[in-house]
Amino acid sequence: MQVNSQEDEDGHCALHAACQFQDTRVLQELLGAHAQVNLQDKRGWAAIHYAAENDLREHIVNLCMEYADINLQTVEGQTPVFVAAQNGHSKVILQLVGHGADIMLVDYIGWSPLHASAQNGHVAAAEELLNIGADVDRKTYHGFTPVYIAAQNGQKDLVKLLISNEADVNVQENQGCCPLHIAAENGHVEIVEELVKANVDINNKDTNLWNALHYAAQEDQYKVSEVLLKAGCEINAQTVEGYTPLLLASQKGYPELTELYLKYKADVSQSYVIYVI
Repeated sequence: MQVNSQEDEDGHCALHAACQFQDTRVLQELLGAHAQVNLQDKRGWAAIHYAAENDLREHIVNLCMEYADINLQTVEGQTPVFVAAQNGHSKVILQLVGHGADIMLVDYIGWSPLHASAQNGHVAAAEELLNIGADVDRKTYHGFTPVYIAAQNGQKDLVKLLISNEADVNVQENQGCCPLHIAAENGHVEIVEELVKANVDINNKDTNLWNALHYAAQEDQYKVSEVLLKAGCEINAQTVEGYTPLLLASQKGYPELTELYLKYKADVSQSYVIYVI
């Protein structure tokens, strides 16, 4: 058998398969037969990426002994430590860092391993990365920070962890959207509450002058709106196009939300209210 053959349509070799199927005996036999440890498939994944994905710490030791490239990037720019973070393997992260993995390397859209762990709610992995020195406010190429990603995906425990590590809760992405906006839009009430407790700027506005209440109104987020209004979010704020939260809610036909905004003294003179109480 040609140990480095890549005959399948995805460019996989036997070493990749040994790591995918967690077969230690076959891995050791292939390494003994001088398999190329840094051979990449069509996605740019090498054996060490598959080992990191599957929490195969013994495989990683063996691969590193054969000079596996610890910072090898896939077609999408993902390193083995990125893959480990994405899958929540905190011990693999420590192991890879011990072999020289760079946690500051980012993928093709600027995501770091901390972004990856934040997206998927992997608290232990994120905690290890922060302890090692990951940048808590690192921005992707679109301006997303880890706390923004966590807020977007409803990862409350990650939001709390990042806040406890002094994440900037008011940081804005390239269009001016902040963690409060994205949490409000997606109806993540508990995350909105955590951000309020962290003294977020409740009236932070994006480049179109939308505040969090506009985002909540757009998606009929009643409970989020209640939290925002109690925290002092401006009820009559106008966007660049002149929309108030009341106008958005009434135009979209959200009667309960319209009633709530009127209860909090929304100015009807600024809006043509379609819903009639």
